[in-house]
Amino acid sequence: ELHPFQIEIAEGIHSILIDSTAGVVDLPTGAGKTRVVIEAIVDHAAALESGGPLGTVLWIAERGELCEQAVSQWAQLWRAKGLQDQSLRIVRFWDGRHDSGLVQTSEENVVVVASRQQLHARLDQASLKWVQRCSVLVIDEAHHSTAMSYLEIKKWREEETGSPFALVGLSATPFRSDSERSAHLAGLFDKSLVSGDMMGEHWPERIKWLQNEGYLSQIQHKDLNLGEVEVLDAEAQSIEKDPNLSTGFDLLNERLGKDSKRNTKIADHILAMDPEWPVVVFAGSVLHAQLLAAELSELGAPARPIWGELAGWARTDAIEKFRSGKIRVLTNYGVLTEGFDAPKTRAVVIARFVQSDGLFIQMLGRGLRGPKNRGTEHCTLVTMGESLPTRFNSDGRLDVNRFDYLWR
Repeated sequence: ELHPFQIEIAEGIHSILIDSTAGVVDLPTGAGKTRVVIEAIVDHAAALESGGPLGTVLWIAERGELCEQAVSQWAQLWRAKGLQDQSLRIVRFWDGRHDSGLVQTSEENVVVVASRQQLHARLDQASLKWVQRCSVLVIDEAHHSTAMSYLEIKKWREEETGSPFALVGLSATPFRSDSERSAHLAGLFDKSLVSGDMMGEHWPERIKWLQNEGYLSQIQHKDLNLGEVEVLDAEAQSIEKDPNLSTGFDLLNERLGKDSKRNTKIADHILAMDPEWPVVVFAGSVLHAQLLAAELSELGAPARPIWGELAGWARTDAIEKFRSGKIRVLTNYGVLTEGFDAPKTRAVVIARFVQSDGLFIQMLGRGLRGPKNRGTEHCTLVTMGESLPTRFNSDGRLDVNRFDYLWR
């Protein structure tokens, strides 16, 4: 059964579906965004006259892991809600796959799960015309939807003026790095945030409520206090160019990731943890993820590195071995911030500079799933405790409510 706070969110989604309007579902990582949205849509289909039809739902995600997660939940919930007497066709449209050439059939309940990249590259194909008339368009990790490709997908759907549609976004961090981009994001979804009243109004109180109720884990913070970091000229120029974006820190993170003494301190701290704890590490570069995994494995803690360009089968294999306990530590760069589901993660190590509020929250969220959501009662967050010279004004402060005013 959905939890009471999830039922409240689902009711807000129902309003969007009934009126064919727009909105972003705002739920912290670990609180069940995907589950709630899919169940709300399935319940909406069941409530339609004569039991349907649902029509076509277009579900867009950033990566294959997110697409796979959506497919799995759609199949499970369609069966669990007693709709077996109606067939549901799920079309996989990512990583070069396209089910039956995307040929439209007479089936009336269809979900097309697509990667943003593959869908955007083929918007002009005639075979996608029936998908263009979808009754529901869902954008997973909707904080990315200000990207040009998403804007063009949205415009592509809006060109089918004769058929109204509902636009639903999912995000744990419905804001961007500055007011202008955040306002643009809010405007794309009619400034409508589906966040419910039960959890509270602002992010910290919502998190605390979910923790106290056992839906999210309690955070135990450990800071390694590694001290002030010297910044080289090229790194300073990069940071000053993009002070609010993590890309500005790429050069610095890359250099720090090659520091063998620093890596040994990180590895030693992980090795001192309970050997039964599954640990996720956010490294500063691909090489850093590889170096940490190698050192940890050599010292007796089985570890694997993953990164964005790693072959999909190898990434899936590493994640499954981590979930099953065959690997104790998963080190990664640029992969596990979104859509990664390993409820028993017991520690999150952020071994890099992170200036983006949203990115930090997404990283921390990998360990937030609480006991009522098949997770853990406590999660340890390990940060490096490194600081920059004062001229960079980087104090690590998170101000996640500063864009609240943009949403109705």
